[in-house]
Formats: sequence, structure tokens, C-alpha cells
Amino acid sequence: MPSAAPDGARASPPPAAWRAAHASSVPVPSQVWDALTGDELHSLPHKHIVRCADWAPDSSAFVTGGKEKTLRLFDLMGGAPAEPRLLHGHTACVKVVRYVGDKNTVLSAGEDKTMRIWDLRSANTIREIGFGGHVNSVELTADGTMMTVAAGTEVSFWDLTSWQCLKRFTLNVIEANGYGVNSASLHPNRKAFVAGGGNFWVYQHDFETGEELACNKGHHGPVYGVRFTPDGRAYASAGDDGTIRFWNYGSGNGIQPEGSAEESADAATAGE
Repeated sequence: MPSAAPDGARASPPPAAWRAAHASSVPVPSQVWDALTGDELHSLPHKHIVRCADWAPDSSAFVTGGKEKTLRLFDLMGGAPAEPRLLHGHTACVKVVRYVGDKNTVLSAGEDKTMRIWDLRSANTIREIGFGGHVNSVELTADGTMMTVAAGTEVSFWDLTSWQCLKRFTLNVIEANGYGVNSASLHPNRKAFVAGGGNFWVYQHDFETGEELACNKGHHGPVYGVRFTPDGRAYASAGDDGTIRFWNYGSGNGIQPEGSAEESADAATAGE
């Protein structure tokens, strides 16, 4: 749904689709669509394929990244986007961009094995974090206090106040077909996480120890994305086979999702 803009103005909704050509010799547009009507609102030229995008918390701007190795920051406060500000620093494809905390801070990461934290007011990198492989996925917790990073064959968890690594696990079993860990997602109760990558399978792991809890098989190609639902009862995975699969969480590993029937029954019994 569209976000409320300052002074009650209707903000541009998040994009419903991105379109990119595979030739770098012609302008490559990213497009912004009205998610309610399907109307195209803006077509924004890029010089190469766009791999990621994110909206500012107040929908006043959004940022893109991709094979240009450059971030483009588009200001939408005036209606039609102005010429973008360009943020340079990455030396390879940018695969992740995320606003962090407010509209003045952006996180970016990608195939140069680095994550950069940008202050958009000065357009400077204020922090740089190195990883052992391509940074493929970054997920922020709902309260904005932690991030889950899939990079190389590792999944790591970071505190966003101190920018210190809290935990790091190596998942070598996922590495196959030229891919490591493509994506990871932390359960809302922070007791488990799921991860997927090159070997077609999706794994559940204990957050404290990294122990494998369960393995879901079904995809017929590398897994590119995994995410828990907000209530933690299920998670989705998407892969090279062109499918999105939804998996119930908790069955077969002795773990029950938050708000499960079992928890409700226990609470009712305790109250008797």
C-alpha cells in the first residue's frame, strides 16, 4: 500500500515490477508502477542492468544499484524524478541496497565482497565491512536492530547499533553449481534461521549453535531467495526453476512458530 508522504501528499508506491535489457550499449530503464492501478509512473534510465532497489522510509526517494557498480539516488519529492545523485565506490556489481534507520543512511553490498554504509547528506562512505565472498542478501529485522547477511558460504548476524558481528556460521553444504549461500532469513523470534543457495535445497538452522534442524527439498535449481513470513509460521523460497515455494515452519524439528496452536493450548492450560 502507498505510504503517507509529508503534509498528507500521496507518495509514490513501491515498484511492482522492474524491467531491464541485457545490453549495456543502450539505456536500461527501471520503472516505477502504481501498485494499485498498474499504471507506469516513471521510467528511469540506467546504463546497465538494475539488480536491486529500495525506498526511503517516507517514500520521498529511492535508490538503485546493479552492474553499473554505482548507486543512483532518485528524489521524488517534486513529482517527476530529478537527475539522480551518483554514489561511487563499489568495484563490482551491486546486489543489495537498503535504507537503514532513516532516509539519510543507505547500506549497499555486492560482488566486490564489501558492504558500504553511506551518509546521503555528504554522499560519503562512513563505514566499510569486508566479507569472504560475494554479498548476495541482506535482511533487516522488523525493529531495525539486526541484519542477516548471506555472503560466500557464510551466514552472519550483525548488530546495527555497533555494527559488530554477533554470530557467523559457515554452510559449506549449500555451495554447488557456482553458488554459495544466496539468501538467509532470521525467524522473528530469533531462535532459528533458514538459508538457500547453490544445491537446490533450503535449510533450517538453530540460531544459537548453527546446527541444521531440517532440510526442505523441492526446487530443481539454485535457490535465490528465502524469507520468513512476519508471524514466523512459514517461509517462502524462490529459485532458478521459476517457482516460489511456501514451507510450513516447525514441523519435524520440535520447534513451534510464535503464536502456534500448541503455545495457545499450553497458555490456556496454565491459566486453569
